[in-house]
Amino acid sequence: MKPVVAELVRALDRSATGYCHFKSNNTLSEALNGVGDLDFLVDEKRRDVFETVIARLGFVSAASRGGLSNPFVVHYYGYDETDGAIIHLHVYYRLITGGSLVKNYHVPLESALLHNLERKLGVPVPLKEFDLFFFVVRKSLEMPSLLEHYLFVKDREAIAKELDYLREGLAPEALDRARSRALPSLDGKLLRGCWTALQDAGPLERVASGIRMRRAMGGAVRAPLLISLERVRLFVRAVWRARLGIKAKDRHLSTGGKVIAFVGAEASGKSTLSRASADWLGEHFDVRHVHLGKPSRTIFTWPLWLTVRCGVWVKTVLRLPKRKSVPPAPGTSEPEFLPSPFVLVLNALDRRIAARAVWRLAKNATIVIADRYPGKPQGQTDGPRIRARGWLTAILAGWEASLYRGIPAPDLVFHARAPLDTILARNRNRRDPEPDDFVRWRHREAEGLTFEGARQISIDTSEPLASSLLQVKRQIWARLSTEERGATCSRPD
Repeated sequence: MKPVVAELVRALDRSATGYCHFKSNNTLSEALNGVGDLDFLVDEKRRDVFETVIARLGFVSAASRGGLSNPFVVHYYGYDETDGAIIHLHVYYRLITGGSLVKNYHVPLESALLHNLERKLGVPVPLKEFDLFFFVVRKSLEMPSLLEHYLFVKDREAIAKELDYLREGLAPEALDRARSRALPSLDGKLLRGCWTALQDAGPLERVASGIRMRRAMGGAVRAPLLISLERVRLFVRAVWRARLGIKAKDRHLSTGGKVIAFVGAEASGKSTLSRASADWLGEHFDVRHVHLGKPSRTIFTWPLWLTVRCGVWVKTVLRLPKRKSVPPAPGTSEPEFLPSPFVLVLNALDRRIAARAVWRLAKNATIVIADRYPGKPQGQTDGPRIRARGWLTAILAGWEASLYRGIPAPDLVFHARAPLDTILARNRNRRDPEPDDFVRWRHREAEGLTFEGARQISIDTSEPLASSLLQVKRQIWARLSTEERGATCSRPD
Protein backbone atom coordinates (compact mmCIF):
# COMPACT_ATOMS: atom_id res chain seq x y z
CA MET A 1 0.00 0.00 0.00
CA LYS A 2 1.33 3.43 -0.94
CA PRO A 3 2.19 5.51 2.15
CA VAL A 4 -0.22 8.30 1.18
CA VAL A 5 -3.03 5.74 0.78
CA ALA A 6 -2.22 4.20 4.17
CA GLU A 7 -2.30 7.67 5.72
CA LEU A 8 -5.61 8.37 3.98
CA VAL A 9 -7.19 5.17 5.33
CA ARG A 10 -6.01 5.95 8.87
CA ALA A 11 -7.33 9.51 8.66
CA LEU A 12 -10.72 8.38 7.34
CA ASP A 13 -11.00 5.76 10.07
CA ARG A 14 -10.14 8.32 12.77
CA SER A 15 -12.71 10.79 11.45
CA ALA A 16 -15.44 8.10 11.39
CA THR A 17 -16.11 8.79 7.71
CA GLY A 18 -18.47 6.16 6.36
CA TYR A 19 -16.71 4.79 3.28
CA CYS A 20 -15.62 1.63 1.50
CA HIS A 21 -13.86 0.45 -1.63
CA PHE A 22 -16.96 -0.85 -3.35
CA LYS A 23 -16.05 -2.45 -6.68
CA SER A 24 -13.24 -4.30 -8.48
CA ASN A 25 -12.06 -5.59 -5.12
CA ASN A 26 -10.31 -8.49 -6.83
CA THR A 27 -7.67 -5.94 -7.92
CA LEU A 28 -7.66 -3.98 -4.66
CA SER A 29 -3.98 -4.70 -3.99
CA GLU A 30 -2.93 -3.09 -7.28
CA ALA A 31 -5.17 -0.06 -6.70
CA LEU A 32 -3.75 0.49 -3.20
CA ASN A 33 -0.31 0.58 -4.80
CA GLY A 34 -1.19 3.20 -7.39
CA VAL A 35 -2.13 0.95 -10.33
CA GLY A 36 -5.51 2.10 -11.63
CA ASP A 37 -7.91 4.05 -9.45
CA LEU A 38 -9.44 3.55 -6.01
CA ASP A 39 -13.25 3.38 -6.20
CA PHE A 40 -14.57 4.79 -2.91
CA LEU A 41 -18.20 4.99 -1.89
CA VAL A 42 -18.56 7.73 0.75
CA ASP A 43 -21.54 8.45 2.98
CA GLU A 44 -23.08 11.57 1.46
CA LYS A 45 -23.90 12.92 4.93
CA ARG A 46 -20.17 12.85 5.75
CA ARG A 47 -19.03 14.45 2.51
CA ASP A 48 -17.67 17.57 4.23
CA VAL A 49 -15.64 15.45 6.63
CA PHE A 50 -14.24 13.37 3.77
CA GLU A 51 -13.27 16.40 1.71
CA THR A 52 -11.59 18.02 4.70
CA VAL A 53 -9.50 14.90 5.26
CA ILE A 54 -8.34 14.54 1.67
CA ALA A 55 -7.64 18.27 1.30
CA ARG A 56 -5.38 18.09 4.35
CA LEU A 57 -3.47 15.28 2.61
CA GLY A 58 -3.00 17.32 -0.58
CA PHE A 59 -5.68 15.71 -2.75
CA VAL A 60 -7.19 17.95 -5.44
CA SER A 61 -10.45 17.48 -7.35
CA ALA A 62 -10.49 17.19 -11.13
CA ALA A 63 -13.08 17.33 -13.89
CA SER A 64 -13.37 16.30 -17.52
CA ARG A 65 -13.84 18.70 -20.40
CA GLY A 66 -17.27 18.66 -22.01
CA GLY A 67 -19.47 15.68 -21.44
CA LEU A 68 -22.12 15.38 -18.75
CA SER A 69 -20.86 16.04 -15.26
CA ASN A 70 -22.35 14.50 -12.15
CA PRO A 71 -22.05 16.14 -8.71
CA PHE A 72 -22.22 12.76 -6.98
CA VAL A 73 -19.25 11.22 -8.80
CA VAL A 74 -15.97 13.10 -8.35
CA HIS A 75 -12.32 12.50 -9.22
CA TYR A 76 -9.60 13.40 -6.70
CA TYR A 77 -5.84 13.12 -7.13
CA GLY A 78 -3.10 12.93 -4.52
CA TYR A 79 0.67 12.63 -4.46
CA ASP A 80 2.86 10.01 -2.82
CA GLU A 81 6.07 11.52 -1.46
CA THR A 82 8.09 8.30 -1.57
CA ASP A 83 8.20 7.80 -5.33
CA GLY A 84 6.19 10.62 -6.91
CA ALA A 85 3.20 8.44 -7.84
CA ILE A 86 -0.13 10.17 -8.47
CA ILE A 87 -3.03 8.45 -6.68
CA HIS A 88 -6.46 8.60 -8.30
CA LEU A 89 -9.56 8.46 -6.10
CA HIS A 90 -12.80 7.85 -8.00
CA VAL A 91 -15.32 8.85 -5.34
CA TYR A 92 -19.05 8.15 -5.40
CA TYR A 93 -21.39 9.94 -2.99
CA ARG A 94 -24.30 8.20 -4.67
CA LEU A 95 -24.19 5.03 -6.74
CA ILE A 96 -24.64 6.45 -10.23
CA THR A 97 -23.77 3.64 -12.63
CA GLY A 98 -24.82 1.95 -15.85
CA GLY A 99 -21.80 2.19 -18.14
CA SER A 100 -18.14 2.88 -18.72
CA LEU A 101 -18.71 5.74 -21.17
CA VAL A 102 -21.63 7.44 -19.37
CA LYS A 103 -23.25 6.59 -16.04
CA ASN A 104 -26.97 7.35 -15.92
CA TYR A 105 -28.75 5.15 -13.35
CA HIS A 106 -29.00 5.65 -9.63
CA VAL A 107 -28.93 2.35 -7.71
CA PRO A 108 -30.12 2.98 -4.10
CA LEU A 109 -27.68 0.61 -2.41
CA GLU A 110 -25.46 3.11 -0.60
CA SER A 111 -26.72 2.25 2.87
CA ALA A 112 -26.61 -1.49 2.22
CA LEU A 113 -23.00 -1.43 1.07
CA LEU A 114 -21.78 0.93 3.80
CA HIS A 115 -23.42 -1.07 6.61
CA ASN A 116 -22.33 -4.54 5.56
CA LEU A 117 -18.54 -4.35 5.53
CA GLU A 118 -15.44 -6.37 6.16
CA ARG A 119 -11.75 -5.50 6.02
CA LYS A 120 -9.52 -6.49 3.13
CA LEU A 121 -5.87 -5.40 3.10
CA GLY A 122 -6.77 -2.88 5.80
CA VAL A 123 -9.55 -1.21 3.79
CA PRO A 124 -13.32 -1.57 4.36
CA VAL A 125 -15.06 -3.41 1.49
CA PRO A 126 -18.65 -4.70 1.16
CA LEU A 127 -19.35 -8.27 2.16
CA LYS A 128 -18.98 -10.45 -0.93
CA GLU A 129 -22.68 -11.21 -1.30
CA PHE A 130 -23.50 -7.46 -1.40
CA ASP A 131 -20.55 -6.83 -3.72
CA LEU A 132 -21.90 -9.54 -6.05
CA PHE A 133 -25.43 -8.16 -5.87
CA PHE A 134 -24.29 -4.69 -6.90
CA PHE A 135 -22.08 -6.17 -9.65
CA VAL A 136 -25.06 -7.99 -11.21
CA VAL A 137 -27.25 -4.89 -11.06
CA ARG A 138 -24.73 -2.47 -12.55
CA LYS A 139 -23.59 -4.81 -15.32
CA SER A 140 -27.18 -5.62 -16.24
CA LEU A 141 -27.97 -1.91 -16.53
CA GLU A 142 -25.20 -1.58 -19.10
CA MET A 143 -26.40 -4.37 -21.42
CA PRO A 144 -29.14 -2.53 -23.43
CA SER A 145 -26.55 -0.08 -24.78
CA LEU A 146 -24.85 -1.53 -27.88
CA LEU A 147 -21.63 0.37 -27.16
CA GLU A 148 -21.54 -0.68 -23.52
CA HIS A 149 -22.34 -4.24 -24.59
CA TYR A 150 -19.41 -4.13 -27.00
CA LEU A 151 -17.11 -2.94 -24.20
CA PHE A 152 -18.47 -5.70 -21.94
CA VAL A 153 -17.57 -8.38 -24.51
CA LYS A 154 -14.19 -6.80 -25.19
CA ASP A 155 -13.39 -6.82 -21.47
CA ARG A 156 -14.87 -10.27 -20.87
CA GLU A 157 -11.65 -11.76 -19.49
CA ALA A 158 -11.32 -9.14 -16.73
CA ILE A 159 -15.03 -9.44 -15.93
CA ALA A 160 -14.72 -13.22 -15.65
CA LYS A 161 -11.88 -12.81 -13.16
CA GLU A 162 -13.98 -10.47 -11.02
CA LEU A 163 -16.89 -12.89 -11.16
CA ASP A 164 -14.67 -15.78 -10.07
CA TYR A 165 -13.48 -13.69 -7.13
CA LEU A 166 -17.04 -12.74 -6.12
CA ARG A 167 -18.39 -16.29 -6.37
CA GLU A 168 -15.58 -17.87 -4.39
CA GLY A 169 -16.82 -19.09 -1.01
CA LEU A 170 -20.43 -17.93 -1.50
CA ALA A 171 -23.41 -20.23 -1.07
CA PRO A 172 -25.91 -20.42 -4.00
CA GLU A 173 -28.53 -18.53 -2.02
CA ALA A 174 -26.15 -15.67 -1.07
CA LEU A 175 -27.19 -13.44 -3.98
CA ASP A 176 -30.90 -13.66 -3.12
CA ARG A 177 -30.13 -13.15 0.55
CA ALA A 178 -28.31 -9.91 -0.24
CA ARG A 179 -31.24 -8.77 -2.42
CA SER A 180 -33.76 -9.39 0.35
CA ARG A 181 -31.70 -7.37 2.82
CA ALA A 182 -30.55 -4.58 0.52
CA LEU A 183 -33.38 -4.08 -1.99
CA PRO A 184 -36.36 -6.36 -1.27
CA SER A 185 -38.52 -4.51 -3.81
CA LEU A 186 -36.43 -5.99 -6.64
CA ASP A 187 -37.92 -9.19 -8.00
CA GLY A 188 -35.78 -12.21 -7.12
CA LYS A 189 -36.60 -14.03 -10.37
CA LEU A 190 -35.44 -11.01 -12.39
CA LEU A 191 -32.18 -10.85 -10.44
CA ARG A 192 -31.48 -14.57 -10.96
CA GLY A 193 -32.24 -14.21 -14.67
CA CYS A 194 -29.80 -11.33 -14.98
CA TRP A 195 -27.18 -13.31 -13.07
CA THR A 196 -27.54 -16.25 -15.46
CA ALA A 197 -27.47 -13.99 -18.51
CA LEU A 198 -24.21 -12.37 -17.45
CA GLN A 199 -22.55 -15.76 -17.01
CA ASP A 200 -23.78 -18.00 -19.78
CA ALA A 201 -26.32 -16.37 -22.09
CA GLY A 202 -25.92 -14.88 -25.54
CA PRO A 203 -26.09 -11.16 -26.37
CA LEU A 204 -29.82 -11.03 -27.06
CA GLU A 205 -30.69 -12.54 -23.71
CA ARG A 206 -28.26 -10.19 -21.94
CA VAL A 207 -29.88 -7.20 -23.66
CA ALA A 208 -33.39 -8.42 -22.77
CA SER A 209 -32.50 -8.97 -19.11
CA GLY A 210 -30.83 -5.56 -19.02
CA ILE A 211 -33.96 -3.87 -20.33
CA ARG A 212 -36.03 -5.57 -17.62
CA MET A 213 -33.50 -4.45 -14.98
CA ARG A 214 -33.69 -0.85 -16.19
CA ARG A 215 -37.48 -0.89 -15.96
CA ALA A 216 -37.35 -2.36 -12.47
CA MET A 217 -34.72 0.08 -11.20
CA GLY A 218 -35.96 3.27 -12.82
CA GLY A 219 -33.85 6.10 -11.49
CA ALA A 220 -32.49 7.37 -14.84
CA VAL A 221 -30.56 10.56 -14.18
CA ARG A 222 -31.00 12.02 -17.67
CA ALA A 223 -33.11 11.29 -20.74
CA PRO A 224 -31.99 7.98 -22.32
CA LEU A 225 -31.83 9.52 -25.83
CA LEU A 226 -29.46 12.24 -24.63
CA ILE A 227 -27.27 9.63 -22.94
CA SER A 228 -27.22 7.44 -26.07
CA LEU A 229 -26.06 10.37 -28.20
CA GLU A 230 -23.40 11.23 -25.64
CA ARG A 231 -22.14 7.64 -25.63
CA VAL A 232 -21.82 7.67 -29.41
CA ARG A 233 -19.97 10.99 -29.32
CA LEU A 234 -17.50 9.81 -26.69
CA PHE A 235 -16.93 6.48 -28.42
CA VAL A 236 -16.31 8.01 -31.85
CA ARG A 237 -14.05 10.64 -30.34
CA ALA A 238 -12.02 8.01 -28.49
CA VAL A 239 -11.62 5.91 -31.65
CA TRP A 240 -10.44 8.85 -33.75
CA ARG A 241 -8.05 10.10 -31.08
CA ALA A 242 -6.57 6.61 -30.90
CA ARG A 243 -6.18 6.46 -34.69
CA LEU A 244 -4.52 9.88 -34.74
CA GLY A 245 -2.21 8.93 -31.88
CA ILE A 246 -3.54 11.67 -29.59
CA LYS A 247 -2.66 10.71 -26.03
CA ALA A 248 -3.63 13.94 -24.27
CA LYS A 249 -6.16 13.50 -21.46
CA ASP A 250 -9.35 15.53 -21.16
CA ARG A 251 -9.22 15.76 -17.39
CA HIS A 252 -7.95 18.89 -15.64
CA LEU A 253 -7.42 19.87 -12.02
CA SER A 254 -9.87 22.24 -10.35
CA THR A 255 -6.95 24.50 -9.41
CA GLY A 256 -6.68 25.54 -13.06
CA GLY A 257 -3.88 25.60 -15.61
CA LYS A 258 -0.25 26.42 -14.93
CA VAL A 259 2.83 27.28 -16.96
CA ILE A 260 5.92 25.50 -15.63
CA ALA A 261 9.27 26.31 -17.25
CA PHE A 262 12.60 24.48 -17.26
CA VAL A 263 15.63 26.64 -17.98
CA GLY A 264 19.38 26.27 -17.78
CA ALA A 265 22.58 25.92 -19.75
CA GLU A 266 23.22 23.62 -22.69
CA ALA A 267 23.31 19.96 -21.58
CA SER A 268 22.15 20.91 -18.07
CA GLY A 269 19.31 18.35 -18.15
CA LYS A 270 16.41 20.78 -18.54
CA SER A 271 15.00 19.03 -21.62
CA THR A 272 15.15 15.61 -19.98
CA LEU A 273 13.43 16.87 -16.84
CA SER A 274 10.76 18.79 -18.74
CA ARG A 275 9.84 15.80 -20.89
CA ALA A 276 9.80 13.41 -17.92
CA SER A 277 7.58 15.83 -15.97
CA ALA A 278 5.16 16.17 -18.89
CA ASP A 279 4.95 12.38 -19.26
CA TRP A 280 4.31 11.99 -15.52
CA LEU A 281 1.47 14.51 -15.39
CA GLY A 282 0.17 13.55 -18.82
CA GLU A 283 -0.84 10.09 -17.59
CA HIS A 284 -3.75 11.75 -15.77
CA PHE A 285 -4.27 15.35 -16.92
CA ASP A 286 -4.43 17.63 -19.94
CA VAL A 287 -0.75 18.52 -20.40
CA ARG A 288 1.20 20.14 -23.24
CA HIS A 289 4.97 20.00 -23.63
CA VAL A 290 6.36 22.91 -25.66
CA HIS A 291 9.79 24.23 -26.63
CA LEU A 292 9.88 28.02 -26.33
CA GLY A 293 13.58 28.37 -27.16
CA LYS A 294 12.95 27.29 -30.75
CA PRO A 295 9.22 27.64 -31.35
CA SER A 296 7.64 26.67 -34.65
CA ARG A 297 7.44 29.32 -37.33
CA THR A 298 4.02 30.86 -37.54
CA ILE A 299 1.91 31.98 -40.46
CA PHE A 300 2.84 35.56 -39.52
CA THR A 301 6.61 35.07 -39.66
CA TRP A 302 7.32 32.30 -42.17
CA PRO A 303 7.33 34.70 -45.19
CA LEU A 304 9.95 36.81 -43.38
CA TRP A 305 12.00 33.72 -42.51
CA LEU A 306 11.81 32.70 -46.16
CA THR A 307 13.15 36.11 -47.12
CA VAL A 308 16.07 35.67 -44.69
CA ARG A 309 16.86 32.24 -46.14
CA CYS A 310 16.77 33.63 -49.66
CA GLY A 311 19.15 36.37 -48.61
CA VAL A 312 21.58 33.82 -47.17
CA TRP A 313 21.34 31.77 -50.36
CA VAL A 314 22.03 34.82 -52.56
CA LYS A 315 25.07 35.73 -50.45
CA THR A 316 26.38 32.18 -50.76
CA VAL A 317 25.89 32.03 -54.53
CA LEU A 318 27.38 35.48 -55.14
CA ARG A 319 30.12 34.85 -52.56
CA LEU A 320 29.44 38.14 -50.86
CA PRO A 321 31.50 38.92 -47.73
CA LYS A 322 30.11 37.71 -44.45
CA ARG A 323 28.91 40.10 -41.78
CA LYS A 324 31.81 41.48 -39.77
CA SER A 325 32.30 40.34 -36.24
CA VAL A 326 30.74 42.40 -33.51
CA PRO A 327 33.00 42.92 -30.49
CA PRO A 328 31.45 42.18 -27.13
CA ALA A 329 30.11 45.07 -25.13
CA PRO A 330 32.37 46.22 -22.28
CA GLY A 331 31.99 43.98 -19.25
CA THR A 332 30.09 41.27 -21.15
CA SER A 333 31.12 37.87 -22.39
CA GLU A 334 28.93 37.58 -25.50
CA PRO A 335 30.32 35.54 -28.37
CA GLU A 336 31.88 37.34 -31.30
CA PHE A 337 28.96 36.60 -33.58
CA LEU A 338 25.28 37.07 -32.94
CA PRO A 339 22.57 36.49 -35.53
CA SER A 340 21.45 39.43 -37.58
CA PRO A 341 19.21 41.90 -35.70
CA PHE A 342 16.43 41.01 -38.15
CA VAL A 343 16.77 37.34 -37.18
CA LEU A 344 16.72 38.24 -33.48
CA VAL A 345 13.51 40.23 -33.96
CA LEU A 346 11.90 37.30 -35.80
CA ASN A 347 12.97 34.99 -32.96
CA ALA A 348 11.36 37.35 -30.46
CA LEU A 349 8.16 37.54 -32.50
CA ASP A 350 7.88 33.73 -32.76
CA ARG A 351 8.50 33.35 -29.03
CA ARG A 352 5.93 36.01 -28.21
CA ILE A 353 3.28 34.30 -30.36
CA ALA A 354 4.14 30.87 -28.93
CA ALA A 355 4.07 32.17 -25.34
CA ARG A 356 0.66 33.76 -25.80
CA ALA A 357 -0.65 30.49 -27.22
CA VAL A 358 0.75 28.75 -24.13
CA TRP A 359 -1.12 31.11 -21.83
CA ARG A 360 -4.36 30.56 -23.73
CA LEU A 361 -3.95 26.85 -23.01
CA ALA A 362 -3.26 27.57 -19.34
CA LYS A 363 -6.36 29.73 -19.08
CA ASN A 364 -8.30 26.72 -20.32
CA ALA A 365 -6.95 24.69 -17.36
CA THR A 366 -4.15 22.95 -19.31
CA ILE A 367 -0.84 22.35 -17.54
CA VAL A 368 1.94 23.55 -19.87
CA ILE A 369 5.51 22.29 -19.43
CA ALA A 370 7.97 24.54 -21.28
CA ASP A 371 11.50 23.58 -22.28
CA ARG A 372 13.20 27.03 -22.07
CA TYR A 373 11.24 30.22 -21.59
CA PRO A 374 11.69 33.78 -22.89
CA GLY A 375 13.01 36.32 -20.39
CA LYS A 376 13.07 40.10 -20.25
CA PRO A 377 16.52 41.32 -19.06
CA GLN A 378 18.87 42.45 -21.82
CA GLY A 379 21.41 39.80 -22.78
CA GLN A 380 19.55 36.96 -21.05
CA THR A 381 19.27 33.58 -22.79
CA ASP A 382 16.08 33.60 -24.89
CA GLY A 383 15.69 37.29 -24.15
CA PRO A 384 16.54 40.63 -25.81
CA ARG A 385 19.94 40.49 -27.58
CA ILE A 386 20.13 43.46 -29.94
CA ARG A 387 22.52 46.28 -28.98
CA ALA A 388 21.76 49.62 -30.55
CA ARG A 389 24.66 50.70 -32.81
CA GLY A 390 22.73 53.06 -35.05
CA TRP A 391 19.27 54.36 -35.73
CA LEU A 392 18.08 51.12 -37.40
CA THR A 393 19.40 48.78 -34.72
CA ALA A 394 17.98 51.12 -32.06
CA ILE A 395 14.51 50.72 -33.60
CA LEU A 396 14.92 46.95 -33.84
CA ALA A 397 16.24 46.74 -30.27
CA GLY A 398 13.22 48.65 -28.98
CA TRP A 399 10.86 46.41 -30.91
CA GLU A 400 12.60 43.27 -29.67
CA ALA A 401 12.48 44.44 -26.04
CA SER A 402 8.77 45.31 -26.30
CA LEU A 403 8.01 41.83 -27.65
CA TYR A 404 9.70 40.19 -24.67
CA ARG A 405 8.06 42.58 -22.20
CA GLY A 406 4.67 41.34 -23.37
CA ILE A 407 5.40 37.76 -22.26
CA PRO A 408 4.11 36.95 -18.72
CA ALA A 409 6.44 35.17 -16.32
CA PRO A 410 5.71 31.46 -15.79
CA ASP A 411 4.05 30.23 -12.60
CA LEU A 412 7.01 28.07 -11.67
CA VAL A 413 10.59 27.94 -12.97
CA PHE A 414 13.04 25.08 -12.50
CA HIS A 415 16.63 26.13 -13.05
CA ALA A 416 18.68 23.06 -13.99
CA ARG A 417 22.24 23.44 -12.75
CA ALA A 418 25.34 21.26 -12.91
CA PRO A 419 29.13 21.86 -12.73
CA LEU A 420 30.72 23.03 -15.97
CA ASP A 421 32.86 19.89 -16.29
CA THR A 422 29.74 17.72 -16.07
CA ILE A 423 27.94 19.81 -18.69
CA LEU A 424 30.92 19.73 -21.06
CA ALA A 425 31.15 15.95 -20.74
CA ARG A 426 27.44 15.54 -21.44
CA ASN A 427 27.64 17.79 -24.47
CA ARG A 428 30.56 15.83 -25.95
CA ASN A 429 28.52 12.63 -25.69
CA ARG A 430 25.65 14.08 -27.70
CA ARG A 431 25.03 13.05 -31.29
CA ASP A 432 25.56 16.66 -32.47
CA PRO A 433 27.66 18.38 -29.77
CA GLU A 434 28.00 22.12 -29.58
CA PRO A 435 31.47 23.74 -29.53
CA ASP A 436 32.99 23.82 -26.04
CA ASP A 437 33.36 27.61 -26.11
CA PHE A 438 29.68 27.99 -26.89
CA VAL A 439 28.73 25.66 -24.02
CA ARG A 440 30.97 27.60 -21.60
CA TRP A 441 29.37 30.87 -22.68
CA ARG A 442 25.84 29.51 -22.27
CA HIS A 443 26.78 28.10 -18.87
CA ARG A 444 28.01 31.53 -17.68
CA GLU A 445 24.96 33.24 -19.13
CA ALA A 446 22.50 30.76 -17.61
CA GLU A 447 23.75 31.47 -14.11
CA GLY A 448 22.07 34.88 -14.25
CA LEU A 449 18.65 33.76 -15.46
CA THR A 450 15.82 35.55 -13.63
CA PHE A 451 12.04 35.69 -14.07
CA GLU A 452 10.41 38.47 -12.11
CA GLY A 453 7.20 37.36 -10.41
CA ALA A 454 7.83 33.63 -10.79
CA ARG A 455 8.86 31.18 -8.11
CA GLN A 456 12.29 29.85 -9.10
CA ILE A 457 13.72 26.56 -7.84
CA SER A 458 17.27 25.38 -8.42
CA ILE A 459 17.70 21.69 -9.29
CA ASP A 460 21.12 20.02 -9.06
CA THR A 461 21.15 17.81 -12.14
CA SER A 462 24.54 16.31 -11.33
CA GLU A 463 22.58 13.94 -9.09
CA PRO A 464 20.96 10.81 -10.58
CA LEU A 465 17.97 11.59 -12.79
CA ALA A 466 15.54 9.76 -10.47
CA SER A 467 16.58 11.97 -7.55
CA SER A 468 16.33 15.22 -9.52
CA LEU A 469 12.99 14.22 -11.00
CA LEU A 470 11.55 13.38 -7.59
CA GLN A 471 12.47 16.90 -6.38
CA VAL A 472 10.74 18.36 -9.41
CA LYS A 473 7.59 16.26 -8.94
CA ARG A 474 7.35 17.24 -5.28
CA GLN A 475 7.57 20.97 -6.08
CA ILE A 476 5.11 20.75 -8.98
CA TRP A 477 2.51 18.92 -6.92
CA ALA A 478 2.95 21.37 -4.05
CA ARG A 479 2.16 24.18 -6.49
CA LEU A 480 -0.81 22.39 -8.01
CA SER A 481 -2.36 21.33 -4.72
CA THR A 482 -1.94 24.47 -2.62
CA GLU A 483 -3.81 26.81 -4.96
CA GLU A 484 -7.32 27.74 -3.87
CA ARG A 485 -9.80 25.18 -5.23
CA GLY A 486 -11.51 26.35 -8.34
CA ALA A 487 -8.86 28.98 -9.07
CA THR A 488 -8.39 29.99 -12.67
CA CYS A 489 -5.57 31.70 -14.52
CA SER A 490 -5.66 35.45 -14.49
CA ARG A 491 -2.76 36.19 -16.79
CA PRO A 492 -3.18 38.92 -19.42
CA ASP A 493 -3.83 38.02 -23.05
